[in-house]
Amino acid sequence: MKNMNKREISRIQNDENEPKNEPNYRNIWTQSSRRKLYELEKLFFEHTIHISDPTNQIPAPHFEQTIIGTIGTIIIETGDHSKKPILVLVHGYAASNSMWGLVVRSLSQNFRLYLVELHGHGRSDRTPSFPKKLSPEEAEEYMADYLERWRKESGIGDEKFYLVGHSLGAMISWRYAAKYADRLKHLILLSPVGVPDAPKDIDQKFDDASFFFRYLIKKWKSGTSPMDIIRTFGPFGMRIIRRLLKRRMAWMPENSTFRQLDLDLFCKILHQSWTLPANGERAMNAMLHPGAYAKRSLLSRVQEDPNSPNIPPPTLPISAIYGDPNEDWMTSSHGKELIRLLGQRNGSIYTGFQEVPHAGHLITFDNPKGFVELLLVELKSGGLVLV
Repeated sequence: MKNMNKREISRIQNDENEPKNEPNYRNIWTQSSRRKLYELEKLFFEHTIHISDPTNQIPAPHFEQTIIGTIGTIIIETGDHSKKPILVLVHGYAASNSMWGLVVRSLSQNFRLYLVELHGHGRSDRTPSFPKKLSPEEAEEYMADYLERWRKESGIGDEKFYLVGHSLGAMISWRYAAKYADRLKHLILLSPVGVPDAPKDIDQKFDDASFFFRYLIKKWKSGTSPMDIIRTFGPFGMRIIRRLLKRRMAWMPENSTFRQLDLDLFCKILHQSWTLPANGERAMNAMLHPGAYAKRSLLSRVQEDPNSPNIPPPTLPISAIYGDPNEDWMTSSHGKELIRLLGQRNGSIYTGFQEVPHAGHLITFDNPKGFVELLLVELKSGGLVLV
């Protein structure tokens, strides 16, 4: 199962059947469509559910790929589905629901799982166009409101849920918790982007970088995303993605579980997702400076006014989970300070902080077992009772 059937993947790559009930966004130049992404995602989850427990000690869950409202969603089901609490997982920038593939089997033992894509990412709708010239707060709210629309149409009703957001998804989940805290039981910020203030010399920080990196920074400031570059290269964008992934793997811990994945299949998923029409990825340009520094940091908001409506209220348990301090490029000390300040404000309401060993920023790929263990520690500390 480590390497998927190449003939099957090839068939999907050449499948031009239009889906019956949703826009396909087929692009001849990039050879991408939402239908192809759907089929590749299906193969990927079959693959990751298997390799996450090859001895079948945990029953393999059933997963359903769907669109709820406008949002690409995967629902993970087991036999006693209705008796479990709800856990919603939101990925980060340039990612999709595939980032949770190695943890759904373990988590399905204790939760009803909903993997929810950010607006304009993965299989989510790519219309309407992302609004231009939004402030950082407006961009956050725009993306968070799509998550609330998803909740209203998901069928979970008024039942409160546990929310985990990774990277940019954590920053958007923070905004969701600030506006819709009464929907939640606990907020988990997983290696969140946007916690510290940007360096005062942010404009000079990259002066000594390579020409190509300075070119990317210039494009970032002009509103262009890395995915726009991949779209420009069309079918040749796969070569760039493979090189990027190879370079990214050099930064990963040597024992990263990511190395067990079918990387050819994963590259195809990235290419399909990145070359569909641009949309929600534009939130990054509105919310972040180059280098992934927030234009309006989470720390500064709490320091200026801990009771601001732009901050989750003191009645909501909040935790931050980072990777290994030597591996995660999101600096965990900033998250620790954020949790300290929230703890001072929250009093008896739980706040917690954890670091997953042997994991970088892509925690669920690097050390899925460690992530699940520490996630359960935090949720139980915040009041979760498993039956």
